[in-house]
Amino acid sequence: NHQILDKLRDEIPAFLYFLENLYKIEGQHMKYLKEDGSIDISISRMVLDDKDIITSALEDVKLESREAAHKEVLMYLEDHCLANTDVETFYFTGRTIKEKFFNYNNNYGIAYLDRVLKIGLKLERSEKVMRFQPLEANVAYGENITGRPFIFPNQYFGKDLDKDDDELTIFDKP
Repeated sequence: NHQILDKLRDEIPAFLYFLENLYKIEGQHMKYLKEDGSIDISISRMVLDDKDIITSALEDVKLESREAAHKEVLMYLEDHCLANTDVETFYFTGRTIKEKFFNYNNNYGIAYLDRVLKIGLKLERSEKVMRFQPLEANVAYGENITGRPFIFPNQYFGKDLDKDDDELTIFDKP
């Protein structure tokens, strides 16, 4: 396009107007939808549909963009699940994750790991205080502690990993 600079220059006032009024439309994306669910571009041309922006490439970028602690906790939890396929559910707190997997790593504090578990991994936490044995395969042995643990279902529970030829990965979702 030979006139692209002229067209971009003509677009500047509209773009500046959009930027000045952005605070008015943030969070109001529903006003761009017609009743049938299609997008109404008569209000603004700066609207994209979910199908236009959610792609496999975006999902890959989101997976790789997670915090390092998020990736490391998932890696350790997956290894723990694979090693303990006879345990249906694991219970743990940020403190138990710190002590078991990051005991000598001063980069990750207990509060930070708690935040990664709650917000990053979106794990459900017990609403009631309970006694539990953190991350242990055999509940007959070990020390029980009291607290409000995160609840982590073992996706490999009951699976015979020697017979399954499928690629096993439970943590591919952001």
